[in-house]
Amino acid sequence: MPNNNRLLKHRKQLLYWLLVTGIMLLIISCQKDISTTGSDINSSGFQQGKESTHIRAQIQKDGKLDLLLVEQQFQEGGAVSYELLNHSGHPIFYGANHQVERKVGKRWFEIYFENEGVISIGYGLDSGNSSEQYSYAGTEDLPPGEYRLTKEVSIQDPSDSTQKESITLISDPFTIKKKAASIQEGMNTSAMSSNSTLSLKDRIEEAEGVSLGEPSTLTRSEREDLKLKLINSEIVMCGMSEKEYLEGNAASYQLKNNTDMELNYGAPTGVEADINGVWTKVYADLNYTDILYRLEPNKKVELDAHMTEMLPVGRYRLTKEISLVNTSDIHAQEEVVLISDPFIIR
Repeated sequence: MPNNNRLLKHRKQLLYWLLVTGIMLLIISCQKDISTTGSDINSSGFQQGKESTHIRAQIQKDGKLDLLLVEQQFQEGGAVSYELLNHSGHPIFYGANHQVERKVGKRWFEIYFENEGVISIGYGLDSGNSSEQYSYAGTEDLPPGEYRLTKEVSIQDPSDSTQKESITLISDPFTIKKKAASIQEGMNTSAMSSNSTLSLKDRIEEAEGVSLGEPSTLTRSEREDLKLKLINSEIVMCGMSEKEYLEGNAASYQLKNNTDMELNYGAPTGVEADINGVWTKVYADLNYTDILYRLEPNKKVELDAHMTEMLPVGRYRLTKEISLVNTSDIHAQEEVVLISDPFIIR
């Protein structure tokens, strides 16, 4: 009997610890939302969501239906304008709603606007006609970057009003550029000449929304199976073989996990400036969603470092804090800080 009592006691202890462990895991999962969208942008008026699954329908590829932009490039704070074209042979119907998608690397992600109201109204467009021009003011709040519009329409068979086909139209990409200063060209030239004499330290201190911090103590990880690689369609190679970005554009990068462990990372991407040969931390007035993203072994994701849109001309590098988790033992974690190659903003 004593042996049976001890065995029963051990079983109760085991069940107790299993219960405690389960509760702790549940609390952790509630505190952090694990996602695989690859988004790292959040603002007071909108946030980036899941990756888009939209592809152009064949009827749009054939030019029978289209969503045409009036302009494909405008400054920050502008509204995108478009018109619909119908040569399908059937009338189409549509509402007042739109969807905006943002390009991150080579992929498109949906953008959600907070407290956006949509008028419940229906429009019709006969075949052989173009619609009036519509403007979408939601883009006025978006930062510089590459975007596109999607709009859902339905095609109706005139001989049978119950037969409708839903089509998602996709616009060509449009670019939002950083807002230019509203001063005369001569004053611009004078100001640029004066600004060129300032050091990078002074330029950062004068820039809106960013500030310099303390000198960095980070060193590059010796791991060869983890990479933070700079990418961008506008990258050029300069004399020092360093990547180069235009001022006002976000530096894009690829996060690659070549390990056999799960890689977790948050939304923020760090930036350090080369101040007279000393890498120095840069801070920005940005809000990030408290989300933990997951990258499985042998996978990669493309992200934008949105702080770089606020930075003046200079030499910088990106940093990214990640954690590697052993899927068979969640307590076995390794914290790593990845550092990109230097790049130039001009």
